Amino acid sequence: MYGDIFLIIKHLCFFFSFLLMLLPDITNKVLADYHLYIYGLLLVIEVMQVKAISLYSIWIAGFVYMILSEMILFPGGSEYNITVRYVLLANNLVLLGYSIGRNKKFFQYKQTRLSTNSQLFPFLLLFLTIFYIYNTYTSVVASYAYGRQLVSTTGSGTLLGTLNSSVGIILPSLIAYYVVHIRKSSKWIALLLVLPFFLFIFILATRFKLLFSVLPFFLISGFLNFNKITLKSTLYLILIIIVLVLSSLFTRTNRNESYSIGFGSLLELFELEDSKSSFAERIAQNCSPEGCVEMTHLSERYFENHDYTYGKSIGFISYFWIPRAVWPDKPTQIDHWLPRYYNPQMPDTASTASGFTGELRADFGYFSLFLLFLLGIFLKRCNYYLIYYNYGRAACYESIYASLLIPTTFFALRGLNLAITTFLCSFAVLKLLSIIKGKSNE
Repeated sequence: MYGDIFLIIKHLCFFFSFLLMLLPDITNKVLADYHLYIYGLLLVIEVMQVKAISLYSIWIAGFVYMILSEMILFPGGSEYNITVRYVLLANNLVLLGYSIGRNKKFFQYKQTRLSTNSQLFPFLLLFLTIFYIYNTYTSVVASYAYGRQLVSTTGSGTLLGTLNSSVGIILPSLIAYYVVHIRKSSKWIALLLVLPFFLFIFILATRFKLLFSVLPFFLISGFLNFNKITLKSTLYLILIIIVLVLSSLFTRTNRNESYSIGFGSLLELFELEDSKSSFAERIAQNCSPEGCVEMTHLSERYFENHDYTYGKSIGFISYFWIPRAVWPDKPTQIDHWLPRYYNPQMPDTASTASGFTGELRADFGYFSLFLLFLLGIFLKRCNYYLIYYNYGRAACYESIYASLLIPTTFFALRGLNLAITTFLCSFAVLKLLSIIKGKSNE
């Protein structure tokens, strides 16, 4: 009964959203404010319905945190009307695709667990730890002293840098898996062992990598269990969110992200007087606008007079691993070349985010909306994989893969290519370790 009611409310939310977008006189600001309440209601309904934190919930939270907050704080004038409606429509189609996904498991998984009688695994962990510290410590010291914007991580942009980044992301989860599930020791011991890694990433001021490493660790170690919402796990989650938000503020300051991508300083987004702020604006001010809407608007302007890239943008996923030393003319990503087309003075260390629509929009124009609908269906499939391994509670090696789906989904909203390539690199390292170590079916 309640399931039918929840379903009806969800459909009404989407209907109301589409209706709002069709109104000719509604401003972008009002449209964004209304959608804060629509997505908030959808998020509450999803948690009440599934009694867990699903990838659907993660997607909505990420959209509000990084994209909708930008619409609220910087709605733009009438020239942004198409941009705002396109992004909102794209997000709705992802959620609709997820909603109509099959409601039962349609494929079986094998659970594998690294054998506990081998002495090789701890030596592999030690080797990876030395490898990561050796390739990172100089950047950590320099970042602490001078700030991240003036520092380039060792090997950044190369195959070595990508490998080192992936090792740093998965090491905390591997340590948690070994300490808690193989050695059967306390999760608090695992936390003490991984704190130096979190400190490294924190000093390097990379929010992306911090979330990618922190959340899987807390799931694998057992601090969090998104499949069963309890008071204890909720308190842990609130604490983690507070720490991540505070670290986000620190990293934003440390990175000195006051650069222009065509519409002025991003810091202008936060120059609102609290006394005059609406409820939606106060919520948005505590989020992290990433400039995704502005990048989408720049993309619309650019492709009015240029051909679409027809697969070259999203295709970066297939050849990202090729070193630029081997392929000097390897295409750059849209996050790099598009803002510099409008602002050639943008420093190389500055980063932008085209959002979850960026690469597909550049490749296929408005046909990307259909592909984003398919993305929602695929996201539902990924959620089944996540549920099957019970967010790391199954004590099997695949639970580490599954836990990476949460930060991948969250950061896919900032940019599909970066999120997917980070997941693939981490997956490859994990798979290589399982082959070297050997595995046994449970």
